Amino acid sequence: MLIIDKYSYINELRKYSPIVKFYFAIGLMSFGMIMNHYILYGIIFLVNFILITKGAKIPVNKYIKFLCIPFSFLFLGMIPLLLSFGKETTQFIFSINIKRMYFGITKQGIQEAILLLFRSLSCISCTFFLILTTPMNDLVRVFQKHRIPFLVIELMVLMYRFIFILLEEFHNLIIAQDLKLGYINIKSSYRSVSILVVCLFHRVMDRYQCLQYSLEARGFNGKFYM
Repeated sequence: MLIIDKYSYINELRKYSPIVKFYFAIGLMSFGMIMNHYILYGIIFLVNFILITKGAKIPVNKYIKFLCIPFSFLFLGMIPLLLSFGKETTQFIFSINIKRMYFGITKQGIQEAILLLFRSLSCISCTFFLILTTPMNDLVRVFQKHRIPFLVIELMVLMYRFIFILLEEFHNLIIAQDLKLGYINIKSSYRSVSILVVCLFHRVMDRYQCLQYSLEARGFNGKFYM
């Protein structure tokens, strides 16, 4: 079981209505995406931080680790906003001359990058509030009550299921390669990673085929009943 999935079942806000939590998270996220104000983004992040760590009793260190995952992608997305090209040095705070063109950091780029950081963190905190306090089964019922197309819900559940299959096969393959000293040096590590990718693809496809056979054996008619 994923650690996020585990907390969604054991947190202190588990017993509260999933519809209320859904509207709260979506409402705050929509409000944060419409408005452009640093203080508002900070308030949204702080409210979700308090609700997750104090209300749901999720450990602070665990929550920070969860935030580090999207923050790494967010940091990479900020780099293009920080860096700019231009023909004049007046717009740059720091620049490098490359063949009559200047490449560097502008004040506008810094402002846009900071705005992106605050807005993204506020929306990410809303997402974490929802997934850390509401199990997948409750979310499916919420989507069904809001008349979300059945195909969309079905695809979401299947993707959710195959995340666990992918992680299980990845874990088993890593253990097998480690026992065979597949990561003893850099050369062996590169070779093991390439083998891991190929084997992982075949193992997941095999699991998918087994799932398909088991569904057909049970009289599957092309529709999941949830």
